[in-house]
Amino acid sequence: TFKNNPNALHILKWWRARCLEWCYGRLENGKFGDQKYLDDWTERFNGVHVMRNKEAGLAPWNIQQYDCQPGPIVNGVKAIFYHYHNLKWIRTATDESFTPAPPMYYLDENVLNYIYQPYCQNLKLSLEIVRQAYDKDFNKGIVWADYKFW
Repeated sequence: TFKNNPNALHILKWWRARCLEWCYGRLENGKFGDQKYLDDWTERFNGVHVMRNKEAGLAPWNIQQYDCQPGPIVNGVKAIFYHYHNLKWIRTATDESFTPAPPMYYLDENVLNYIYQPYCQNLKLSLEIVRQAYDKDFNKGIVWADYKFW
């Protein structure tokens, strides 16, 4: 998150400029999308703080270190937010589904059941609402495929 102050706006402008120069979904020269630019911010900029609340920084690349239970609860504490990195919305000829992060991340059954499945069910419900109320043909963001992941 960013405060609405001159320091934060300076950082955002710097980040925007870097992303306009180079922003691809591949690891190259120490860069990866818009994310690797953040790695040195605590040294590069004043007023940047690393979040210490682990339940607010859950993602496919670190969820393996947590015990995930219904709720979702991680290591006995309610999860605050999860970064659904590279979640894909797949449409086949007969169905729509979602596939979690790429296979470079191991997601155990509890993570799939207690984090991904409820989220994807809610996404499907939201899509139904959008289609019924606003746009019956809504399909922005779909990956067209002839296979089903979820």
